Amino acid sequence: MKIIDAHSHVGNFGSWARFDFDLPRLKDQMSKFDIEKTLLTGEGPRGNDAVLDAFQKEPDLIVPVAWVDPKSPDVLSDIRRFVEKEGFRAIKLHPLFDAYCADDTFVDPVIELAGELGVPVFIHSGHPPYSLPWQIGWLAERHPSVPMVMLHMGHAHGVYVDAALKVARRYRNIYLDTSGTTMSVKIREAYDTVGHDRVLFGIDSPFHEPSVEIEKNRATYLPESDLRNIFHDNAARLMSRIPASSFTLSEKSCGGRGRTAQATGEGQSSPPAAAAPTPPAAAPPRLQTPSVRTSGSSTPTAGDRS
Repeated sequence: MKIIDAHSHVGNFGSWARFDFDLPRLKDQMSKFDIEKTLLTGEGPRGNDAVLDAFQKEPDLIVPVAWVDPKSPDVLSDIRRFVEKEGFRAIKLHPLFDAYCADDTFVDPVIELAGELGVPVFIHSGHPPYSLPWQIGWLAERHPSVPMVMLHMGHAHGVYVDAALKVARRYRNIYLDTSGTTMSVKIREAYDTVGHDRVLFGIDSPFHEPSVEIEKNRATYLPESDLRNIFHDNAARLMSRIPASSFTLSEKSCGGRGRTAQATGEGQSSPPAAAAPTPPAAAPPRLQTPSVRTSGSSTPTAGDRS
């Protein structure tokens, strides 16, 4: 099978990153690494036009994801326009970059509308005080029918990565994206204990090297049929729930290495709404939540904007 990249960006990332990533570069990358589709978001809430342009030029390659700021007075009407008129297929929230707590109550109308429209919500994780796994868990608890993808599964901080797994085991509407996280052993643990259908491969272009992101997933030493779930089929199943989705399951090689993934019964179930994901061996302990509920502003540093 080919790869589905569940999280990448396009745009001009300005002085903090000093890097531009446009559609031609993305297409070259997709061709080189045998990527079938990219779930694409922009450089911020004002970057959705670039995403729409990429989607209109390459509708078979690009799945547009609208980055929105829940503090915007027009956020709900914007989301309706993005999804109903322009063809966006998911919503992205970046609590760190846009300076709000992921579990703040003013986020609720955005999640409720996503549920009404049938689109998943992708949420940046791993940076205090705004985007900690526990906060995303509290949000998921209030909206159990809305699929939420915890981007970076806690990022590169060991405590937050471990928390991401604990939260995802507790809230079965949470999926985990592997982009930006650093520990292959935790990706393997996520696959084994969170659910075979709830771990998604992502690159987070242009901030991470695709070959590194691919190899750290291969370093889980999962069988090829299980890697197929992570690299392709889990994202395909999640996105196939969306009206007018173009996702299908592939039977070609994964990871750009020409290996043939054999289809098995393992991991072929529907997403949680249709069939329960693989449960952990034992019930997870009660979620322990730190007292991080502050509000204010924060200036993101390089690597935080993804």
